[in-house]
Amino acid sequence: MDDSLIPKNPCLAKSVQDAKPKRGDGGRAELTLTWEDTEKIRAELPDRYKALVDCGRGLGLRQGEIFGLSPEDVDWAHPDGPMVHVQRQVVHDGSFLAYALPGAETTRTRRTGGSN
Repeated sequence: MDDSLIPKNPCLAKSVQDAKPKRGDGGRAELTLTWEDTEKIRAELPDRYKALVDCGRGLGLRQGEIFGLSPEDVDWAHPDGPMVHVQRQVVHDGSFLAYALPGAETTRTRRTGGSN
């Protein structure tokens, strides 16, 4: 339309409807897990995946941030105790997975066993 190749925007036609979201409203808010719930889930996982639960419940990381962690992101020698530096997250880019910065911040730091 901006290049005058078509007379009007076909997306604004009355016959075109907005796409419906795949998830219902509030679906995430309805799922609240207690520490005991997460412990049961953790107990059923193979050893190699148990750290995923620990990062989520102990550090408050989101799924994409957990998947984006690298062993180099953990500072074991920090004077205040081990620190986890969240420098990237895994996101969907169409049908592909890609790395992106975590949320609105460029990095986030989490102290193991506590909060920021």
